[in-house]
Amino acid sequence: MAQVTQDVNEGMPLEEERAKDEETGAIEETEAKAPEAETRTPSKKKLIVVTAVVLATIALIIGLSVGLTQSNKNDDSKTNTSLSIKPAEPKNNEETIMSAQNPNIDIFDNAAVVMNETKLELKELSSGEIMSYREFNKGQPHNLVYLPGFMTDDSLASILAVLPQFQDHHIIAVNPIGWNGSTMKKSVYAHEENADQVMELLEAIGIDQAIAMGYSTGGGIAFYLAQKYPDVITTAFLVHSIPLDGLRSVDENGKLVELDMGGLQRMVSIYPEERDALFQFFKTYSSHPETFIPEDHELVDYFYTAAVNMPGKVEAWKANFDFNVSPIKTQYSEPSMDLASLESNIVVIHGLNDIAVPADQVEHITKLAISDNWAPQGIISYYNDHEGHLVFVDNPVAFAKIYR
Repeated sequence: MAQVTQDVNEGMPLEEERAKDEETGAIEETEAKAPEAETRTPSKKKLIVVTAVVLATIALIIGLSVGLTQSNKNDDSKTNTSLSIKPAEPKNNEETIMSAQNPNIDIFDNAAVVMNETKLELKELSSGEIMSYREFNKGQPHNLVYLPGFMTDDSLASILAVLPQFQDHHIIAVNPIGWNGSTMKKSVYAHEENADQVMELLEAIGIDQAIAMGYSTGGGIAFYLAQKYPDVITTAFLVHSIPLDGLRSVDENGKLVELDMGGLQRMVSIYPEERDALFQFFKTYSSHPETFIPEDHELVDYFYTAAVNMPGKVEAWKANFDFNVSPIKTQYSEPSMDLASLESNIVVIHGLNDIAVPADQVEHITKLAISDNWAPQGIISYYNDHEGHLVFVDNPVAFAKIYR
């Protein structure tokens, strides 16, 4: 529509110029015949003809101008009558502005619908814990097990569920022990232990082969699913995940900090619980704050519930610092040969705009693992999505294109 209007507007001066040329030509012709007019008096019939021509020309010019102007006004209401498509209801100004400013708003709207329509399932495990999960796109041929990040839950996977690249994926979005919707009768301080309990859930619901996708903290669980159960998990995607040699905590001078349980509890206490404050806190990690999901969006209600109802915050943080699958000794963990025993593929997707999980550490340790063959050759790959930590909210379309 914008292009049509522009073309019409650009065409108007040409019509006016053409009309002026015709008028100019008529004047020049009259001036050229003026000497003859001095010697011959024109007849009344000729005067009537000339007057009629002039009036017709003026009428034509006015008609073109009015017609083009009216065409501009009516373009927005035109529909292709050859298509049996019902025109969309016009949006109010506020909705139009929101759609123009946030390219992901339709994705968020659809994800909220999917969340509302998908039941939260509960399964009791042999440990006595209750693990919750949601199944999106049930019945599709490719199973994908989604493991959420710190202070998030299955709701974030609803965004993936509505993207075209995941329409053939049966997404099992699991809330591990200590996450919102699941119990934590006994503290789980290791991602490996949580992976075992997730696998028990998958076996109970009949998932015999799948891809694992761990976001942020969930990346540690996804890794161990792939490392310990290669017959079930063919590939693990570690999306903006903790590094292969674990997280670090540094002070204002950049020195590593010793973390006891008191220190971990102090770290957890920095997260606000009031809705608006928590929303603004998470927004600081966005690489596209200008198009961040609106605070009053229905999907944010799910995100907020996940954040404030996570009983295992301290346990998850400790697991992140203890996690180390590399042959390097760190301040928090001993070296490991877990990479060397890999049979399933590990795909690391991170972005240099991630300020929550150090992007340079993730990139360097992953590329070192590849170059020094810490794992069997070709089994680890690395992709830079150029996004921040909240990639599923900031740019879900870009992420989906990397995935497929």
